Amino acid sequence: MTVSDAQCFLGLQIIRDRKLKILKVHQSTYIRKMLERFKMTDCKSVKTPSDKASLVKFHTVN
Repeated sequence: MTVSDAQCFLGLQIIRDRKLKILKVHQSTYIRKMLERFKMTDCKSVKTPSDKASLVKFHTVN
């Protein structure tokens, strides 16, 4: 048995690039299912930018 990085946790999809030290978390699958459930798959999306100051900082705990 081998252990690898999680790709999904509590409904969140996780993309990790160790080399670039990037961790992306998204809910595309959940959103797609909700759009299908409420018959809104043809709706138009808009971008919602976030303030760079609100980015989560990573730190290690020993």
